[in-house]
Amino acid sequence: SYSFSAANEALQTLRDKQIPLIPVTSKTDAEVRLLREELHNNEPYIVENGCAVIIPSGYFSEMPDETLEDGSGILRFSPPYAQLREFFVNYRHKNGCRCEGFGDWSSHEVAKHTGLSEEKSALAKQRLGSEPFIWNDSEAAFDRFLDAASASGLRCIRGGRFFHLLGDADKAKAIDALLAMFQQYRQIKPVTVALGDSPNDAKMLESADIAVVIKKHDGSHLPYTGNNRIIFTEEIGPIGWNRAILTIINEQGA
Repeated sequence: SYSFSAANEALQTLRDKQIPLIPVTSKTDAEVRLLREELHNNEPYIVENGCAVIIPSGYFSEMPDETLEDGSGILRFSPPYAQLREFFVNYRHKNGCRCEGFGDWSSHEVAKHTGLSEEKSALAKQRLGSEPFIWNDSEAAFDRFLDAASASGLRCIRGGRFFHLLGDADKAKAIDALLAMFQQYRQIKPVTVALGDSPNDAKMLESADIAVVIKKHDGSHLPYTGNNRIIFTEEIGPIGWNRAILTIINEQGA
């Protein structure tokens, strides 16, 4: 439902205990900025499936060289969006395959495909380094597309609703870079908890000390067999997220 109201208790507990909540998401910088306002969240965040880490201005004693308009630092792990679109459009034109991405759609069309409002769909179109798309062609044609993307240093991952074309980036790499900054500039090695429900969350789950696999709306769980501690929630979506976070905080004595 895109609502986090069912997780309010856990979210407030994290704020009260000053435990950083790091959004790690397929959403864009523009989308997460709005979400962070709603969450009263001032922590770093990872966008577009690991394509970039955004560090609020002054969060660490040293910041990335590249900055955004508001002074936030950015670490990039994927080529700029325009470069990805160029590859996507050129490949489609050359090979005649049936595929469409966010760059082909108006905000109204993105809204129809995602269920977001047109206002939030406009934010979803403001991309830094990935292209969500749908594939309406054969599996054989998709395999050829994957090969061409790989030859250009790109890759595709499957999200909850779309495929995502991006560079050699993933959520785990972005998380590792952010954790290295916590260790270097704050001299702490946090106990990390990752929560997710989609195939594109797998590497993120593997990177954490504790992996929480959230039950989906259809009652299933992402097949996950990592070597870390694994919790499969009994409740779906934010209800399961809420229960898992409260349980772990209680266990850790935080």
